[in-house]
Parts: sequence; C-alpha cells; structure tokens
Amino acid sequence: MRARSLVSLVALVMVACGSDPGPVDAGHDGGNTDGGNTDAGSQDAAELDAPELDAPGPDAPGRDATGGCGAVADARGWELCASDGERCEVRFGDGAGCPAVCAALGLPCAESYEDQDAACAPDTARPPLGCAETGHVSDYCVCGGALVDAGPADAGTDAATDAGPPRPTWEALLDEREGFGAAATGGAGGERCVVTSLAARGAGSLRECLAAPAPRWITFDVSGTIELGSVDVPSDTTIDGRGQRVVLRGGSSHLLDVGRSSNVILSHLVLEDAEFDLVHTDRESVDVWLHHLSLERAGDELLGLDGARATVSWCHLQRNNYAILIGGSFASETLFVTLHHNHFEGNSERHPRTRGRVHSYNNLVEFTLSGGRVSDGAHLLSEGNVYAGDGVALISRPGGSITVGGHYRSVGDRLEGGARADGTNDPDPVFAARDHYDYTVETADDGLAARVRAGAGWQDVPAP
Repeated sequence: MRARSLVSLVALVMVACGSDPGPVDAGHDGGNTDGGNTDAGSQDAAELDAPELDAPGPDAPGRDATGGCGAVADARGWELCASDGERCEVRFGDGAGCPAVCAALGLPCAESYEDQDAACAPDTARPPLGCAETGHVSDYCVCGGALVDAGPADAGTDAATDAGPPRPTWEALLDEREGFGAAATGGAGGERCVVTSLAARGAGSLRECLAAPAPRWITFDVSGTIELGSVDVPSDTTIDGRGQRVVLRGGSSHLLDVGRSSNVILSHLVLEDAEFDLVHTDRESVDVWLHHLSLERAGDELLGLDGARATVSWCHLQRNNYAILIGGSFASETLFVTLHHNHFEGNSERHPRTRGRVHSYNNLVEFTLSGGRVSDGAHLLSEGNVYAGDGVALISRPGGSITVGGHYRSVGDRLEGGARADGTNDPDPVFAARDHYDYTVETADDGLAARVRAGAGWQDVPAP
C-alpha cells in the first residue's frame, strides 16, 4: 500500500486530537536574488527526519530457535506473512523500512514491495521498490531470498499465466526512471483515465480524471490548451501527455500543486503561467518524478520542490527569473533531489538554489545572472554539466541575510561564455550520489549540449 509519509500521518493525528500542526509553508521565499549578496531566503532549521528503528537487543535475536522470524516480528508488531526457515516475508506498519526490518531478523533484504490493503501479501501488480528506504508507513519486505512460492503449479499451467497479466504498454515509461525519484510509480497498477475534453471542468476533463479512484494513470485523447488555473494533484497519480501536445495554463497560486501528495509522475506536458510555481511540492511529499516537461513563465520559481526523493529529468525550463528552488523555507539533510539532462535556457538564476542535497548531472545551464547556489549547509554535487553565461556558475558563499553557506563539488563540469565558480567553496562534505543509486555521466561537451537541446522538454512521441 502506498501509504502517506510518517510526518503527514502524525499531522493528521494531531488534528484529530485537537492540536494545530501549524501553517503549511507557501514554498517561495519572497523573490530575493542569488546573483550577489542580496539573497534573503528563510532559514527555518526544521528537518524532515526519516523514522529510525533500534537494532535488536541480545534478548531478541534475529530468528527464533526453529529458524523462523515469528518471535521478532511479534515483538516488533510486524506481520509475518510467509517463511521457509532461511527466508521470511514481513509486512510492517510502523515506518520501519525493509532494510531495518530484515536486519532485525538477521537476514539480508532481497526485495521490497508495496503491500496490499487488505491482505498480508505483496502488491506485485506494481514494480518492486528495491531494498532502499522508501519513507512509507507500510511496505512488504522479502528477507533472505525471493518470494516464497504458494505451492507447486498445476502440471498443465502456462508459465505466462502464472506470471500474471502483462504490464500495460503505458507503464513502460517507468523504465526511464533514474535518481532519487526512481521509486515513484504514480498510477501504475490502476485504471487508465483518458482526457477527452479541453474544458477546465466537467465530463472528460483533466479534473474529472484526477478525481478518479487511485491509483490513476491519466492520458489524453486531445491536443490543445487547458485553461486550468490551479489544481491539486493527488497521490498515486501519473499525468502522461505522450501522443498529444497538451498545454496546461495556470492563473492564481501554483499551477500543479502536488502539495503533501506522494508518488506522483508528470510527463510530456507544456506548463505555462502561474502566480507562484508551475509545479510545487510541500515537505510532506515524497517520490515525485517530473519528466519531459516544458516550463515557462511563473511569478516565482518554475519548480518549487520541498518534498524528499524527487527527480527532474529531460525538462526544458526557460525564460523566467527563477528556475528551481529546493527547500524554499527550511534546510534538511533528507531532502534529496536529482536533476539530469535538463535544459535551462534564459532564466536569471537558481539552477537550482538548494537547502537540501542535490545531485545535478549532464544538464545544460544557459543562465543570464548566475547558475546554482547552495546555502544553509546544503550540498550540490555537480557532474558533467555545461554552464554557459557571464556570471558565477556555482555559488556557496554567504551573502545578504544568508549567514551560512553551503558546499558544492564540481566534477567534469564545463564552464563557458565567461562562467566561473565561487572560489570560497569547501567541497569535502558533499555527499556521494553513488552511495544511493547507480548512474552514468556523459562527458560535458558540444555533443551533450546538442542532445539536451534536442531532447529536453515536451517531445512529439507516439501515444502509449
């Protein structure tokens, strides 16, 4: 089950008990510039901490005397769903995470899945999650081996039938996921909802599909412009514009407000005009993937990302003052975002500005004032990017109201057109992205720049 994050769950409990969890930050910082010493962003020190699980003590060995996992599972309040001695399948509901669950059982983590709502079983209709922290309140963990067979298949059973129904063709998009947002599955495993109207509301509209039961995979049967205004994007949603050219135009507030929702994919869309951000996530949001979006004109940032574990890939962000703000109102060591193969064109600054942990690789950054900036102890790992502009490409120094700088590490970046780096930087503390996922960095040369120019943003590709 794709459960809400633990932070969001706590907030709901507080409301139910009569406590006010406090205001939700708007996610923008008042329009302060990054190019010099006048950057005056907020410095709320709150952090989004992942739940921790104490290691089992000496009186709670990983497995009981019979080789099973029941004793530890019972003691921790987890459900033991299957076991064959050297392999255990467990569903947790306390936010522990499968790596910690398997470690407590004394077994290696083999795989993890989203769990089914009403059964002690994995949701195999959705892609596996891998043995990484997901931030989910509940998941299904396979410790020590592959899924335990329910029993021998009948002699005449077709193996293809045993494997379940084939994956819908539109879900092949998931094969393109990379980086910190790679756990996002969006509407995978759910019904497909087709938008047949360019009206902002009513039958066949995008809003009608967003209100369909989750998970929902939304595609379009029409091209054109939808004067959408502002709309909330719920959890477990994919908005997939392949096969059509759909322009979503905003008005007041954020255009696509993911807010506290999680597990969201937005792909192959043109987004224009918003009072604040074109896409915005709050700090409770996790697992968001933004892919092949063309973004232009916003009153604040094109993207305002406060939610952990997000990837922005192959997007075209153009002609705005601010490009991307990550951690707009708080600093966090658990706010991880990947930016790769994006084309930043004609924006002034914030490519990105971050108070979190950002891995930026193989982007083309054509800026008019400055490139990326890190502050409040944030980290920016910049690899194989092309920075073009007459200004500072990477900034880590304090300035204005920013009394604490950040750290960046530049590896194989190409600086051209007068672009230069801030010489006061200390790269040593910067995190290593390979500790979190595998990736390939291309050489920052003219060939990369040409590929990103041609391939970033909305693309005229066939419908799935």
